[in-house]
Amino acid sequence: VLDTEVVVLRVLYRGRDVYGTTHENTAETGGFVYRDRSEAASGWGNAAAVLRWRYLFSNTFLADTRLIYSRYDFDIRTRLTQAEERTPPVQAFAEARYVSGIRDGGGRVDFSYRPRAAHDFRFGAGLTRHSFNPGAGAVKVVDAGVIDTSLTPTNYPFSGLEGFVYAEDDAALSPRIKANAGLHLSGMYVRGRTYASLQPRLSVRCLLRPDWSVKASFSLMQQYLHLLTNTGINLPTDLWVAATDRIRPQQSWQAAIGTVYAAGAWELSLEGYYKDLRRLIEYKPGAGFAEPGRDWQDLVERGPGWSYGAEVFLRNKRGRTTGWIGYTLSRTQRRFDALNDGASFPYRYDRRHDVSLVVSHRLSRRLDAGLTWVYGTGQAVTLATTRLLNALPLDLSSLAQGGQALPQLYDYSPRGGYRMAPFHRLDLALNWHFGKAFLLSAGESTLSVGAYNVYNRHNPFYLFATRNAEGRRVYRQASLFPVLPFVSYRFNF
Repeated sequence: VLDTEVVVLRVLYRGRDVYGTTHENTAETGGFVYRDRSEAASGWGNAAAVLRWRYLFSNTFLADTRLIYSRYDFDIRTRLTQAEERTPPVQAFAEARYVSGIRDGGGRVDFSYRPRAAHDFRFGAGLTRHSFNPGAGAVKVVDAGVIDTSLTPTNYPFSGLEGFVYAEDDAALSPRIKANAGLHLSGMYVRGRTYASLQPRLSVRCLLRPDWSVKASFSLMQQYLHLLTNTGINLPTDLWVAATDRIRPQQSWQAAIGTVYAAGAWELSLEGYYKDLRRLIEYKPGAGFAEPGRDWQDLVERGPGWSYGAEVFLRNKRGRTTGWIGYTLSRTQRRFDALNDGASFPYRYDRRHDVSLVVSHRLSRRLDAGLTWVYGTGQAVTLATTRLLNALPLDLSSLAQGGQALPQLYDYSPRGGYRMAPFHRLDLALNWHFGKAFLLSAGESTLSVGAYNVYNRHNPFYLFATRNAEGRRVYRQASLFPVLPFVSYRFNF
C-alpha cells in the first residue's frame, strides 16, 4: 500500500489601483496670457483564481495539478488643454485613451520523482488559452468651436492557444559538482499559424572549497508576448500584445557566470550576465496605437536588443542584526533600422544603477525593526527639444484623423536621449510577533507600524510639458506616493 496524501488548495485574489492628477499653469509673454492644463487618470487591476490538487503517490513521487484563471486590465486617459487669451481667444485640447486586457485560462500538471536525496527529476505539461484586447481611443479636439467627441477605444481583440511540455534533471554529479539540465518545448497557435520552440537550459555549480563555489548557466527562450512601449514622457501607456500570424514571437538566449563566498554568517556573491534578444517590436517614428483605421501591426518596427550587467550581493544571515545590500550595474539597448538613424538607444526601462539595502534588527524575542532603502537610475525618455510652430491654434486635426502630427510640431531629442530623475526612497517598520493568530488557537501573527518613503522623496511617475513664468516651454514631473504611514496585521495558520 502506497503512503498517499491528497492536498487541495484554493487561492482567490482581486485588486485594483486608481490614479488621477491635474496640473495647471499660467504664463504671460509677448502681451499674451497662456494657460495650460494637464490631466491624467488611470486604473489597473488583477484578478486570479487557482485550484490546486497535490497527490503523493509515494515518498518519492509527487503530482501537482493546477487549474488557473487570471485577468489583467488597465484604462488610461490623458488630456492636454492649451489656451491663449487674445482677440479672438484661442483654445485647443487633445485627449487620448489607452486600454489593455489579458484573460488567461488553463491548467498544468507537474510531476516530481526523487529516488534519492542527490537526484530530483521533474517533468510536466500545460495548456493556456490567452485572450487579448488592446486598444486606444481616438483623439478629441476642440478648435474654434469644432468638437469631435469620439473617444471610444478602437480595440484589436484576438486569442491564442499556448502549450508546453518539459523535463529537467537536478542531480549531484559528484560531491563537488551539481547540475541542472532541462528541455522545454513550447508552442502557440494564433490566427491560423503555429509557432514552436525547443529550449534547452543548463546550469552547473562547482564547489571549489567548503566556503567557495562558482556557477554558470545558459538558456534559450521564446516568449509569445510583446510589450509595446511608449518612449514618450506621458503616462506609461504600455500595451501587451501577442505574436500573430504577422508578428513572430521574440527569442533570446542568456548566459551568466558567478561566484559565491560564504564565511560564517556572511555571504558574498558576484555575478555577470549577457542576454541577446531578437524579434523585438517598437513604434515607428511618430506612430502610436491610437490611429483609427490602421492595424497596429503596420505601426511597428522589428529589431534586436541586448542586455548585460553585473551584480554584487552581500548578506548577513545571523545575529540580532541581519540584512543584505545589493548593487547592479546594467545596460539594456535596442536597435531598429528606421529609428534613431539606425543607432542603438537605451530601452525605456534601462536602469544603469540599482541599489537595495535591507536591515532587520531584533530588539527582543517578539519585537524587531526593519529598514529598506532602494535607489534606481531614472527611466530613459524622448523629449521634444524644439517647437516648430510658434503659436496656437495647434493643428490637432491630423491627430483625430490618425495622422502623424507630432513630428510636424516638434523636433525631438535622440530616442531615449534624456532621463527622468532617479528613484529612491526609505521605508521604516516596527514589527510585533505573537504566538497565536487572532481568534485562532494556532499559527502566528504580526502587527506592523511604519512609514513608506520616510523623507518624502518626490519620485517621478511621468513628465508633462508646460510654460514657466517667462512663457518658455519646460518639462515638469508628476510624482507618486509621498510619505505614507501604515499599519498592517498579518497572520499565518
